[in-house]
Amino acid sequence: MVITHFTKPVPSGAISAQSERQASYRFLASARSLIFLLVTFLTLSTSVQAAAPAAIADVTAFGEDAQAVLAWTAPSDGGSAITDYLVEYKLSTSGTWLTFSDGVSTNATATVTSLTNASLYNFRVSAINGDGTATASNTASATPMVLLVQDDFDSRTNGSIDGQNGWAINTGTTWTVGAGGSGKIVVSGTATYPTNYVAQGDQSWVNQRVKVDFLAGTTKPVIWLRKQDKSGTGDGYMLRRESSTWYIEKYISQGSGLVTLASAATPVTLTGGSWYTIDVSVIDNSDGNPVLTAYVYAQGGSRPATSFLTYTDTGENFTEGYVALGANGFATSFDNAAIYGTTEEGV
Repeated sequence: MVITHFTKPVPSGAISAQSERQASYRFLASARSLIFLLVTFLTLSTSVQAAAPAAIADVTAFGEDAQAVLAWTAPSDGGSAITDYLVEYKLSTSGTWLTFSDGVSTNATATVTSLTNASLYNFRVSAINGDGTATASNTASATPMVLLVQDDFDSRTNGSIDGQNGWAINTGTTWTVGAGGSGKIVVSGTATYPTNYVAQGDQSWVNQRVKVDFLAGTTKPVIWLRKQDKSGTGDGYMLRRESSTWYIEKYISQGSGLVTLASAATPVTLTGGSWYTIDVSVIDNSDGNPVLTAYVYAQGGSRPATSFLTYTDTGENFTEGYVALGANGFATSFDNAAIYGTTEEGV
């Protein structure tokens, strides 16, 4: 007996529908896989790119009357725009950082106010973006100081500056008020340093900063800090220009004489007949050692973020004294003198 198995034929239309369903399932599965992969990629990509800004490495600070001015360079933003900066400060003797409330700003500068003059402060800054706050910057230090003297010489009487507004010239030298700049200026005679200067202030001044404009050319300006004698050949620190080089020096008449502590080339090109600003200070650090820093820049410009010349005197040093404007061998013109100082040691 022969048994034959017959398979019921499937209509061609049913085969077509079944194939379409299978194709649709495969398409949907592929689409789901593609969407999953895309979402995963975007998530991973976002997590890799999103980051807080980099740490700032160049915060600088300098003291003014009951405040300190900070400046820095904006860091890498980590892929998301910087929206603000966190500014912190503390007394150098304190372990607690305080936040300075300065609103929201993306400017790479800040002025921290309501500080105590003659106290040494530390400062740090952190950039902020939508992804977080950066690691804190380097620590900068500054000592706020009282604005003791501010003189543009415009209200001084033409002739010798000696005795006007507290200025005292050294014996045998001439310092004369006359027309110049945008009003009046003071001009030296041609005597040489260290005897050619006009002094200001009090023997008890400790931390000091002098900001003054000078006329470039053949002039050789000298700025004295912590000078030991107001009208003699007293010792002290000085910033002195000789040709294209600037020197931080210490003058000890009864000892080693003139000692060069540091030197550097002029940080800007000095054009004869143009005015420039000298900004030099001597501030005691937390160890009690005088730190001298100097800046030179175009009149009306901003003080650079970093000084071009600095020196910490860990040897025999001067603790207090007068300040003075000086000249070396050529008539030198000064204008817009601002002298900051304290009458007690920094904290």
